[in-house]
Amino acid sequence: MREEADKREESCRSGGRKDRMLPAFGRFREQLKESRFAGKFFRDYGARTVFFACFSAAFNVAYVCFNAVTAAVYRSVWYSCMTAYYFLLGFIRIGILLSGHLAVRRHEEDGAALRRAKWNIHLGCGIALFVLEAALSVVVAHSAFANDATRTGTVIAIASAAYTFYKLAVAVVNLVRAKRFRDPVVQSLRGLNFTDALVSLLSLQVTMLAVFGSGASVGANTLTGAAVCLVTVFLGVVMIARAVKHRKEAFHEQTRPEEL
Repeated sequence: MREEADKREESCRSGGRKDRMLPAFGRFREQLKESRFAGKFFRDYGARTVFFACFSAAFNVAYVCFNAVTAAVYRSVWYSCMTAYYFLLGFIRIGILLSGHLAVRRHEEDGAALRRAKWNIHLGCGIALFVLEAALSVVVAHSAFANDATRTGTVIAIASAAYTFYKLAVAVVNLVRAKRFRDPVVQSLRGLNFTDALVSLLSLQVTMLAVFGSGASVGANTLTGAAVCLVTVFLGVVMIARAVKHRKEAFHEQTRPEEL
């Protein structure tokens, strides 16, 4: 009986500590929300998107360096192609971030002009996807005809697999959320991240088949590469069509007061 009483008393103490910790965490969270920068991060989905896009851009630079080192160590044409592709991808991502920031600064007080500027960025991102698709076609053609995928270490292959599936899952979820948010710059970044995740999936397949696969890898890599190229083209077409439509609406909205 004494032991049961001690257990109940200890349970009450631990429960009391948890109850005290939860309000403390809630107060800390509320204080963060009230601050200028952290509050915007918690309340504004667009601000979170830009923050993670900056993080992705920094990681993109590191990934370019990783592919460049791997290409040099293994003397791999495949990783040289991926280095060039991710360099171009990072350049486009940084361009979207800078263009979005400049658009907000220039047209902060003119809603119609700001919306038109953002749809211009969306249009540019759609066109950039065609440039990425052309670069990706070179990578896929090299994988199909040269068939010199580099056999990297097992640890690199497994680490790439874990990161790729995580990135693909996050990209799909964020792509759906971005449609509800209706911000052209956010949608551009999320579409670019989705394309990035698909290319990572292709790169993972090439790496895994080179490490663990057989001679049937050429056909599998070609099919997957073609599918990724088609999805990239489809996203580019959708972006361009939506941007052209909404740019016209924003232009008419911007010029309507002048006509009156």
